[in-house]
Amino acid sequence: MKPSNKEFIIRTNNLLEQYQDIKDKLDCSYSRTLFINCCVGLLLLSKEIAYKRLSDSEKQIEKWGISIENIAHCTPKKSPKQITRHLRNAISHGNFDFTVEEGLSTPINHISFTDQDMNGNTTFRALIPFDEFRLFVLNVSQQALKVIEEGK
Repeated sequence: MKPSNKEFIIRTNNLLEQYQDIKDKLDCSYSRTLFINCCVGLLLLSKEIAYKRLSDSEKQIEKWGISIENIAHCTPKKSPKQITRHLRNAISHGNFDFTVEEGLSTPINHISFTDQDMNGNTTFRALIPFDEFRLFVLNVSQQALKVIEEGK
């Protein structure tokens, strides 16, 4: 029996919580793979479930976990809803990169994201610290859980 969307979100949130606790102890780069896979799953699923319910207010960005100064460009505006859409697109199209202090096996410091429209124009550019990105993804997934629990 395949797990429900709710179970997937809860289990993946638990993995992200565990990652936070053990990231400095890991000695191989699979930790980055685990992290980005968790975030991809949560962003893709949560965007599909809760996109209409995400805040479209620029004033809400920091409440969702990301400092507004880390978002260099976001069209049509900097809001949790638009950031979610652009992060999902950037990850889905492989337009992200990790910044780490040294070597392949050290924890992630920052992640850079770029999204482009169909004409190749940049519509989103951000350099987000690992902890902020993780918190943002968890907040988006919590919104999806609320939608699932309400049955909407």
